[in-house]
Amino acid sequence: MVKVWGGVLTGVVALAISVMAFAGEPEKKPTLTPVTVAVTGFHCQACPDGLQKDLAKLEGATEVKATLKPAQVTASLDEAKITVSQFVNAIAAHPTAMDQKKTYGATLQAFIDTPMCAKQETMCQACFTEIPKALTALKGIHAVTLDKTGKIASLRFDADAKVTTSTIAETLAKHKFKFTVAFTVPAIAEKPKASTGHSAHGSHGGHH
Repeated sequence: MVKVWGGVLTGVVALAISVMAFAGEPEKKPTLTPVTVAVTGFHCQACPDGLQKDLAKLEGATEVKATLKPAQVTASLDEAKITVSQFVNAIAAHPTAMDQKKTYGATLQAFIDTPMCAKQETMCQACFTEIPKALTALKGIHAVTLDKTGKIASLRFDADAKVTTSTIAETLAKHKFKFTVAFTVPAIAEKPKASTGHSAHGSHGGHH
């Protein structure tokens, strides 16, 4: 009995020492990615207020803010705990405040650009074709639509998707057009006006 207890005590002491050593190491801060999700189905302030309250409970989602105008949710995500597709789908599965039998519409907003189109307000026609093609090839992305400039993409995901922002960014960066992407769009409701010189822009020989 003494030997058994001695063995247990030794194990406890060893564990305590290892815990102390671990505690002495600086805690690694999680990588947080700011994202913007456009939402449909808001009717009054109670809608974003209720949604924000529930989303703030999700592990890995911080700085959650839902607004009525523009109708959107912004948050910082620790994608080791919750991927961007899971966050978007959590919004899409949430019952609306007006009718519990209905759910909100939710799409990830992605601001996309490319070196050759950076100085233009609109993408060329080839980009309009290539962006959705590249993104929908990713497993878990259900649909992609572009606004009239071609630079703001709205992404919907499959119900069981586990797509991360880094996967999206890497896929676009590997494309021959070398797309860049950010997931915070300053104002969804105020999109850039289409360029009047778009037809000339579409003939970039070096880009396409």
